[in-house]
Amino acid sequence: METRKIRLEADRIAERSEMAAYMKELFGFSKSYRGSLDGLYDYLSEVCEYTDICVDNHTMFLICQQDFAWDVLKVISDAALENPYLRVVIL
Repeated sequence: METRKIRLEADRIAERSEMAAYMKELFGFSKSYRGSLDGLYDYLSEVCEYTDICVDNHTMFLICQQDFAWDVLKVISDAALENPYLRVVIL
């Protein structure tokens, strides 16, 4: 089975509304998803396709500079710990 690879973009997760649109685009979340971090965790917990969420060093640097982006990455990482279909890969 092939693993889907997503390259996380720091500028797309820096603000709640942009992150919500980005996650809908990447994962097909329902239109009712508005960008809450709890909702993000819940939706990521339901992903059932093997997915690598890839973060390169420069993107990690940018995420560390932005509070909301950092919180998003933490939620993604927490969901990946619980969901065997998700993995965060540092490039």
